[in-house]
Amino acid sequence: MRAAVLLAGRVSVEDVADPVRSGRLVLVRTNVSGICGSDLSVIDHGDEVDSLRREAAQRAPHSPIRAVSVDPAAAFVLGHEFSAEVIDPGPERPDLSPGDIVVAIPRLFDADGAKHTIGFSAAFPGGFGEMMLLDPDFVLKVPDGADPLAAALTEPFAVARHAVNATRQHGAAIVVGCGPVGLAIISCLVADGWGPIVASDLSETRRALALQFGAEIAVDPRHETPVAAWHRTIGGETPVVFEAVGKPGVLDDVLMDSVANTEIVVVGAMMGADQIRPMLALGRELTLRFVLGYSDDEFAATLADISSGRLNAAALIHEVIALEDLPKALPTIRSSPGKVLVAPPGR
Repeated sequence: MRAAVLLAGRVSVEDVADPVRSGRLVLVRTNVSGICGSDLSVIDHGDEVDSLRREAAQRAPHSPIRAVSVDPAAAFVLGHEFSAEVIDPGPERPDLSPGDIVVAIPRLFDADGAKHTIGFSAAFPGGFGEMMLLDPDFVLKVPDGADPLAAALTEPFAVARHAVNATRQHGAAIVVGCGPVGLAIISCLVADGWGPIVASDLSETRRALALQFGAEIAVDPRHETPVAAWHRTIGGETPVVFEAVGKPGVLDDVLMDSVANTEIVVVGAMMGADQIRPMLALGRELTLRFVLGYSDDEFAATLADISSGRLNAAALIHEVIALEDLPKALPTIRSSPGKVLVAPPGR
């Protein structure tokens, strides 16, 4: 099959062996797969991620970090946000039939019980290939009539859902960064009745999307910080701040701008090093909450919300590109205003 393979920081589309169904696994054909910021980070920082994971495992083996396990010397097929069509449901999913549209938590336990993350495993190719093997325990059927392109965004919207669920507060919010995850957070906040919401992004297009998704105000942080915009226009209760940029310096800026007792939910997945000044948080008694991923229940609830229209995932899709065009499109994808989906040949 054709697949986008990452090796030593370089992505190329090439022929790889077709996955063969065995044991309890489900064989599917990829419809589309979204390009995630963590894909781009692993391309750029895969060796750093692996080094950090190994260091944490050695120093604190009782509490391994929930980071993607990446062997920088191994070749693997990326893609962990996807929808797919069932080819062979295997022995443990009699409720599935060939042709059914499914999504899945990108988690797989092999015959020896070893855990793999689909899209970051040399043993199990991800959604940037024509076919995949999925763990039957984590496959969800997409309801009949639901948009399979929107369903492919279940994974990033589940990340946003988990970030919103992580705070016990409910009301006003500031969202720093209006890339796909930031916009998905705004969508979840609006669906849950939060507001008012102030959004912040360097991109005029992304700011416009933030307003479309339900933010009351969207500002360019080069001209006005979102906290300053909040106090100038809305004021009142202290908002929860969601940091969804994941680039060096942004979190320190958020700490500098936040008012006393602010809760900051950090969802931007930065895989390199950063630096903050703790006294900014100490002096204002800020709460920092770092979040990653989602629970199985949050993933299932997100699919239901997308399928019912409670979350408008389709509005986040910027374009669908052909698999063969992925390597040359990567530089522009980094600044895309919405989600870019990759379609294998013939899809």
